[in-house]
Amino acid sequence: MTPTSSSSAAMSLLTQSAYICPLLMVFLVGIVLALARWQRHPAASGFALSGFIVLLSNAVLMLVIQVFVVDNMSRRGGTNAQLGTILSVVNMARILINVIGYSLLIVAVFIGRSARPRRTEPELPDGPSKAPSVVPADRPQTAYRERMS
Repeated sequence: MTPTSSSSAAMSLLTQSAYICPLLMVFLVGIVLALARWQRHPAASGFALSGFIVLLSNAVLMLVIQVFVVDNMSRRGGTNAQLGTILSVVNMARILINVIGYSLLIVAVFIGRSARPRRTEPELPDGPSKAPSVVPADRPQTAYRERMS
């Protein structure tokens, strides 16, 4: 690698890193939150942690691979068609790994949820209420209270 191509690859890597920096920050915050909540929700935190690590690793690794491929192809005199084919394969791998990461996050959202009993409406007694409703004098009568009386 010549000094010019290595500095060009380094500049490209820095530029591309700036574009994905907000996404990397989201993944890092997710990792920190998953670790912080580990004691309360170990199963959900484990899946969330795994998902965020997969997504963070994928973003960084694919960025490096993409910059390496473009730099390598330009130095070797590869055609645009060859570069396009290689980057398509890299992008397919990126998408498949992202699917795994996001699937882990979806599992983390729903794992360990206990089914709550459905809230049912209280049964109304047959006939008028035995206890009259008492409305304090300082509170005005409303249509709702008038219907309930």
